[in-house]
Amino acid sequence: MEFGILGPLLVRDDRGEELVISSTRLRILLASLLLKHNTLVPATDLLETVWDGRPAAKARATLSSYVMRLRKKLGPDSAKRIRTLPTGYLISVADDEIDLRRFLMLSAAGRQAAAHENWELASDTLTNALRLWRGETLADVPSESLRHSECHRLQETRLQTIELWAESCIRIGNGAVAVAELQRLTEEHPLREQSWKHLMNALAETGRSAEALHAYQRLRETLADELGSDPSPPLQRLYHQILTPGSPPPTDDEPQIPGSPPVTAMSGDTQSAGKFTPNPLPPAPPHFTGQASQIEDIVGRLTDNRHDVPLVTVSGPPGAGASTLVAHVTHRLSQEFKDGILYADLGGAASRTHAALKSFLQALAPPGLELPVHPVLQKRLCRSLFAGRHCLVVLDNPADTMDVRDLIPAEPGNAVLIASWGRLTALPGAYNVELAMLPPDESLALVAKSIGRDRLLAEPEAAAALIDFCGGLPLALQSVAAKLAARPHWRLVDLISSLQRDRADVDQWHLSGLEVRSSFDVRYAMLSESQQTLFKLLSNLDVDDFTLTTAGIVLGDSASRVSQDLETLVDVNMLSSPAPGRYAFHTLLREYAQGLSRNTADTALSSRALHRLFRHEISQLQLVSDVLLPEDATGTLARPHPFSCGETAQQWFGDQLQLLMNMLHHGVGAEDADGLDLTTFCELLQRLLVLTDHWEHLQPTGNR
Repeated sequence: MEFGILGPLLVRDDRGEELVISSTRLRILLASLLLKHNTLVPATDLLETVWDGRPAAKARATLSSYVMRLRKKLGPDSAKRIRTLPTGYLISVADDEIDLRRFLMLSAAGRQAAAHENWELASDTLTNALRLWRGETLADVPSESLRHSECHRLQETRLQTIELWAESCIRIGNGAVAVAELQRLTEEHPLREQSWKHLMNALAETGRSAEALHAYQRLRETLADELGSDPSPPLQRLYHQILTPGSPPPTDDEPQIPGSPPVTAMSGDTQSAGKFTPNPLPPAPPHFTGQASQIEDIVGRLTDNRHDVPLVTVSGPPGAGASTLVAHVTHRLSQEFKDGILYADLGGAASRTHAALKSFLQALAPPGLELPVHPVLQKRLCRSLFAGRHCLVVLDNPADTMDVRDLIPAEPGNAVLIASWGRLTALPGAYNVELAMLPPDESLALVAKSIGRDRLLAEPEAAAALIDFCGGLPLALQSVAAKLAARPHWRLVDLISSLQRDRADVDQWHLSGLEVRSSFDVRYAMLSESQQTLFKLLSNLDVDDFTLTTAGIVLGDSASRVSQDLETLVDVNMLSSPAPGRYAFHTLLREYAQGLSRNTADTALSSRALHRLFRHEISQLQLVSDVLLPEDATGTLARPHPFSCGETAQQWFGDQLQLLMNMLHHGVGAEDADGLDLTTFCELLQRLLVLTDHWEHLQPTGNR
């Protein structure tokens, strides 16, 4: 037989069929015996448990009858399994028959592997142990006595196992897998400092130091509110080490919170580094996949630095992984630059550039050299210190072009690699790498590294749907992969169904600590008010791409004035421009923007914009009809005519067809559509669909 108590009570017979035990007290009785399997459970304890601390006068006799009923329910061999002893009862269960026993054995083996620092084995063993849990212990057994006496103890064992599993993942460089579970743990048990410690380590290991520091601040506030205390000294030291990588931890009476950004100086000549203490680079991405040709191109350009200073910038939509790719390339080149790598995370804040410059000076200046105070002299000195060196300068998240100019060497032999939120178009001589979305095969490979290829092959249709839903966005792919890795019993089809239920709810992409919405929010906050409004309004067109003219009509402004905002949206990678005068959203960014425009004010603004566009499209359709259906021309429309011939008219109709169909849907569904000439619109659209052989759209149009 098989018994399960790590979740709802589960009983299966020898044929694998589940036995339903509907009686509440029989379930409590069986659970009480299983929790102490192979051990005598005194009848007095069972009386207290089965009757939840209030046994009836004749409860002892009733308990005997319950045992008889339970034996009958479990089958013919149950008399041997449930034994009656002078003072109580005992249920005999083999080690492989009950999930609790298997969990305890695997957990003990994982602890032993960790004690011997065999972290790979510890991670695998503890993963198998945690897979046995199907939910809260005995979730469907309503007994407060059991919960207080046994379930809390088991829950503590489970929490300790999760924490050790998380530590083992971090030790083998796979901390990203543990982030989601640790975030859930700290939310449900906010006073467990060990869980916070592992969460901070896991975030820092995956290059998310800012989130690790934020986690510490949340813990500090929680402890102050709940206990009136501060985090323990080990956590304080961990906070300091993450804040200032590579620096010695402060003494207990000498806290130090410097304001300069993390900077790395990796040098073969330690004397040349002055008094600066080297800091580690961001960790190499554990599951990096794809962009192979772009990586080879970047590496080739950066290492060809004999006659000039190669400068490569990498940018892409939020979540496309520009910083991750740059970290991967940087680690690959760590041995190529004999005088080391200078790294600075500028965090999108211009104020951090000067602090980075000072840190570069500390790294490059020889011992005893007095550094100038004036910023202009500091810039000149920094450039001169690059002379004769062979360094790679790596800059992450600069605010703009001016933010990086003072940190770029001018002497041949050095090289510069920049990960940027937007295109740094004003950097002279820069080679710009624009990250594209991962193709389906690379998307599958990225997810497979976290959950295994067999799991994907088991559900090929769901896997394809999941890849399609993520649209090739690496952060979204990593997010769903991490969630599935932390939930080994989930089917892929369950996750994709959950995501598709509300596609515009990007909050659901807060998966495994890989915050897709957070990535979008940061970029959105960089936009001006007019750019934010345009971004939201255009998302409601719900089309693959749109024209500059369409955008102007949506915003109610001239195309020339809207053009600048559109180009800025392209420069910061919130939109793409597949052709001159045409613009497009990434699927998830469009859904994110639609989610932003759900408040009442934006809904009203969007409705007015769609109606403006609807009226414009009716007039354009009439003009197209004048050219393609001259026998029906009204002759009343203004001239000069925008469509000089049938070819230009058909080209416009084909380009706008997706938008036209969406306008039809929006117009018919609008509550205040009375002022719109829907009849004319439908008639013109249907006749032009027939004329241009777009038969696939006829049925929806006819139905409306």
